[in-house]
Amino acid sequence: MYRRPYRFVVAPLLPIAKRGLLAAWWLLAIPTSLWAASFSVSPIRVPLPPQSHVAAVTVTNSQATPLVLRLSAMHWSQSDDGEDDYASTNDLVIGPWLLKIEPGTPRLIRFGVPAPAGDTEATYRLFLEEQAPTSSEAAAQLNVVMRFGLPVFVAPAVERVSAHLEAITRDGDALAVGVRNTGNVHVIVDSVSVDSTKPQRSEHAYLLAHAARTYHVPLAPCTAEMLQVTVQMDRLTFAERVPAAGLCR
Repeated sequence: MYRRPYRFVVAPLLPIAKRGLLAAWWLLAIPTSLWAASFSVSPIRVPLPPQSHVAAVTVTNSQATPLVLRLSAMHWSQSDDGEDDYASTNDLVIGPWLLKIEPGTPRLIRFGVPAPAGDTEATYRLFLEEQAPTSSEAAAQLNVVMRFGLPVFVAPAVERVSAHLEAITRDGDALAVGVRNTGNVHVIVDSVSVDSTKPQRSEHAYLLAHAARTYHVPLAPCTAEMLQVTVQMDRLTFAERVPAAGLCR
């Protein structure tokens, strides 16, 4: 196992067009709108700068019948293994919590936070949950309801973007690459690669401030005594050379 000293090299970020196509799940996290079976939301993530405490999103009913949505706000954090954790919060001021949207009619949802984030970005999810019809006719049918968690990011006064490799271990036919976000704002992990192996697109886009996650990549061939691990994110790219012993095939 390799554990690195706390240093990293920041390289210029390549334009998205030069980084290839992203996996379908990642595209779902990044575009400006989301189309579900029954409603659309735009935008699908909301960054709030330090000087702004109010935001709005547009929800459009794309079905032929009226749509009822229930809104709920959750504080969003990540554990040390990168798993999402949610907790009820009153930090997001939203109204109304229950709304009816007629077919083809856009509806504006306004919400805000009463206080700035502080030294670290504050992160929330605003959940929009479709309510199933209650009529006896609808009850006899199979109804699929949609639930979408809108990411909300409240920026700190001063943003610090940084990350490092924590540990690299061999896990069967793969390498387990531990990455920690050491900055005070979230990053989006695009891919992780080792030497000349094909970059592995991340299955988890968001890595929140101070959180860590392990990414698995194929073993690299043993062509040298050192391996270069490269992690590409939306705000930075960093690379680290590590001893190849026990980490390659």
